[in-house]
Amino acid sequence: RQHLAKEEHKQKLRERMMQAGFYATASGSLFVVFRGLLIAGTTGLGFLICRVSGQLTLPQGLLAGAVCGIAATLAPGFWLDRLKHKRQTQIRRSLPDALDVLVVCLQGGLSVMAAMSRVARELSGAHPLLAVEIKIAERQMQMGQSAGEAIRGIADRFDLDELRGMASVVKQAERVGSSVATALEVFAETLRLKRQQQAEEMAHKAAVKMLFPTLLCIFPAIFVVILGPAAIQVYEQLIMGAMQNR
Repeated sequence: RQHLAKEEHKQKLRERMMQAGFYATASGSLFVVFRGLLIAGTTGLGFLICRVSGQLTLPQGLLAGAVCGIAATLAPGFWLDRLKHKRQTQIRRSLPDALDVLVVCLQGGLSVMAAMSRVARELSGAHPLLAVEIKIAERQMQMGQSAGEAIRGIADRFDLDELRGMASVVKQAERVGSSVATALEVFAETLRLKRQQQAEEMAHKAAVKMLFPTLLCIFPAIFVVILGPAAIQVYEQLIMGAMQNR
């Protein structure tokens, strides 16, 4: 059981590193070594700084070092998640353009492999990340994988539902023998509709998010402009009244 759990943990780490953009086989081991060195170095440095300053006792120094070690344990994971999210955002933005070019190429009579090769060349300048992934999928197709399996590999490397849906559409079209171009065209329309709905949802949320900055930043300035002259006049009247009473 321990061996299986260890292998499962290694596999999850490999997938996480791959989704962050590190495809090398040794990247998981290097990440573990780097995190260990970071934890040890940060813990020792935090304890040393606290002891050299002379303001903390030994238990307090140990506690400060432990806090620094915990922070060093969590920081690499957040870094990987940030890289993964950045890659997913880039792919989401480039996928509609790639689908449009791919559908045009397929409708023009090119095979799926030739169409993907053409898409990689056309998008290498505007969307280099997706172009590289399409080239990897093209190599996998040359080695015997189907188009659906190759696209599924891209989806696994990015953990992206849109690519998983695209892979399912291509697999289904290949299985039943229907036109891949027609299936991708319908999928592209569905993806555009989904993106439009997401944009509308973000637009509705923007009004609520703008409420708090408006209350905190704009309204105080408006109150100063509107009530400032009145407050000055009231203050002058009070001063004059006090002087007259004297």
